[in-house]
Amino acid sequence: MHGTYGTAGVASETLRGVRRVRLSVRTDETTSPERQREADDIAAAALGIDFGEGEALREAVDLDVSASEVGPFDRPQLGMCLKQPDTFDVLVWWRFDRAIRSMGDMHELAKWAKEHRKMLVFAEGIGGGRLVFDFRNPMDPTSVPSRGGRPGVVRTPIGFRYLRLRV
Repeated sequence: MHGTYGTAGVASETLRGVRRVRLSVRTDETTSPERQREADDIAAAALGIDFGEGEALREAVDLDVSASEVGPFDRPQLGMCLKQPDTFDVLVWWRFDRAIRSMGDMHELAKWAKEHRKMLVFAEGIGGGRLVFDFRNPMDPTSVPSRGGRPGVVRTPIGFRYLRLRV
């Protein structure tokens, strides 16, 4: 691995990323490849991710490919990338719907990322914020099954706790 992710979300080394672009229909202006690349580049710069340049550019473009009809592992360009996990550290998409359209596909993609210790980044997640799934550290408590829990159930430190305030 060529990079590490430091404390407070600051990249301490450059990570090798693959910029992901997908369109169901090439004439769709709102999700144009240029718009997707621009958003991916902004997220990559903030997270210390490098896509390479020229002949060494790491980009997988699947045009006229429906995520509803073709799963991530069966897409021409993405499928090739997923078969070569040692060539990169991070996959970056513009939005969640550019990667998957079903929770089954997300589950398979997350299992693959955990097995190969990869990061999955969505430049503009739900509500517009960046969404980062980092499966590189097997010691991360968010990726370990909870004690006494069912196999496959993951304990997460994120949630709400109700407090009664006294004024």
